[in-house]
Amino acid sequence: MYIMQSSVLKEMINPGERIVWWGKPNCLSLIFEAIFCPFAIFALCWGAIDMFITISGLTAEGNKSDKLLVIPFMTIHMFPVWIYISLIVRAILRSKKMEYAITDKMFYYWNGSACTTVQLAECYHISYKQGFWDKKFNVGDICFHYRDEDIEDMDEMKNISDFKNVFIQVRQTFLSAMEQREFEQKRLAQTDKV
Repeated sequence: MYIMQSSVLKEMINPGERIVWWGKPNCLSLIFEAIFCPFAIFALCWGAIDMFITISGLTAEGNKSDKLLVIPFMTIHMFPVWIYISLIVRAILRSKKMEYAITDKMFYYWNGSACTTVQLAECYHISYKQGFWDKKFNVGDICFHYRDEDIEDMDEMKNISDFKNVFIQVRQTFLSAMEQREFEQKRLAQTDKV
């Protein structure tokens, strides 16, 4: 039995559901993924060029008031750098609040401000994956695939430590939920015939 730390996530779980697994993502892995995202190269190059232009503009000879106009202009011009920094800050703040719970019927994901739920019986496939930083930090992502009006969609439990054992638990729970759904569908089909 898992003791849940989040009172919000605990309130979201329906009475009568049994908690199979509860956990939080690996915070360090989430932060590294934000720092070394593909946008980082663009933002850092942009920032380096802007800093060079700013320093050149401030050290050039000329009117002092013209030099002071360089600072507000470059502050606005460095918008991609501010976006990149905000992505890192957001990852740090979210990493402290995120948590996941798997019950015998549902997958719950709390990101600190909203809760996402997925019925395990409505999933058609569960998988796991490991990205570059996941391998470095020995974590992985567990993916819940489901279809909504013929559109494939997916929810993930990101950066889970010991993800292979967690995946085995989740998969067993998923298979049990599928068997229960099939049993109920057969029972309904039989009652419709009568």
